[in-house]
Amino acid sequence: MSECLKYQIPDEECMKYAMISHNIDFVTFLMNEYNLEINISDCVFYNNLDAFLVYFDQTNDLNKCFVYSQIFNIPSFCKYFLSHDANINEKDNRGNTALHIAAQYNCSEVAEYLLLHCANINEKDNSLNTALHIAA
Repeated sequence: MSECLKYQIPDEECMKYAMISHNIDFVTFLMNEYNLEINISDCVFYNNLDAFLVYFDQTNDLNKCFVYSQIFNIPSFCKYFLSHDANINEKDNRGNTALHIAAQYNCSEVAEYLLLHCANINEKDNSLNTALHIAA
């Protein structure tokens, strides 16, 4: 790899493939040495929990990470983020709340936890769907 880096400058596509391969060492190398940002959507799309945690460590974006963390279906993530004052009804760029995402990915334990902690079941995304519409 070091030989390739003599002739090629890494870009976002390189970061994407590091995410796909779950090569966390290369992800952090690209981030630190080439100032490439971790795309949180890629973390969840490629189910890369390590990269997700590095993203959170670097950005401390509590609310954004809370919304996307539902995809990993780990109820203790909910508990952690909410205990650090994450907004339970925070939305992503498509208007999805954590409950929308839990419904979309069939994360029933997480959805139950969110509902028990007062997630707004009537909150609508940008397409005017509630979490119930998505779950149906």
